[in-house]
Amino acid sequence: MINNNSRSPFRFVFAILILSAIFYGLYLIGSFIFSALNFLALALFIGALILNKNVVINYFKNIFKQLKENLPLGIILVLVTVFGYGVVSGYLFFKAIINNSLEKKMRESGHHQDSEYIEYEEVSSDNYFDLDNLQKKVKQLNKPKPSENENNYL
Repeated sequence: MINNNSRSPFRFVFAILILSAIFYGLYLIGSFIFSALNFLALALFIGALILNKNVVINYFKNIFKQLKENLPLGIILVLVTVFGYGVVSGYLFFKAIINNSLEKKMRESGHHQDSEYIEYEEVSSDNYFDLDNLQKKVKQLNKPKPSENENNYL
């Protein structure tokens, strides 16, 4: 039988070393992703402009709107845009790809914003519903049921 109750001081040190290695690996992965985004930032920004320029225009309009309406949030957005330009350009590129593919799907399916109204026929409302039968059924359902304590034989 194996005794798992051993109080070895190295178990704690070993666990800390494993946790440190995991967090160091996550740090390396994150720094690689941010370095790649910073390296590709200009290409991603130009790609977003080519795919859908309205995404970029709306992003900057939103920043200017926030500067007018809510100055602290607007300043934070400007700082995030300046210092996190790689992440922002990646976000804009991803959003442009999604909007472009959605617009393409909408065109293929035949949905148009400027489509004509659908023809319909008005139905006269004279005696269209027979509510008398429905009211009788509701009254029958709402009748109080005799309780179990009552004597029904009297």
